[in-house]
Amino acid sequence: MSNTRCESVFTGRVQGVGFRATTRRLAQPLRITGFVRNQPDGSVYLVAEGPTEEIHKLHSTITDTIGHLIHSRTDRFSTPTDEFTDFDIRR
Repeated sequence: MSNTRCESVFTGRVQGVGFRATTRRLAQPLRITGFVRNQPDGSVYLVAEGPTEEIHKLHSTITDTIGHLIHSRTDRFSTPTDEFTDFDIRR
């Protein structure tokens, strides 16, 4: 099982609606580290590192749980940096 890094940007009604807290809650039972953060342009930025399957599972559960708030999502996959020890919310 290979690890990867995924940087995702979510647009839509994703700020002020509990998006970051929900994302953190959904990520915690998975083998994922990283963070989620609001962006000045109204989007939400997510960095997730871990097994590729777990990152896909996180994206899927975000869509299933709060997908009605998301207009679009862009993903960029790369080599993990292993710089994180947990998954948290950043300001």
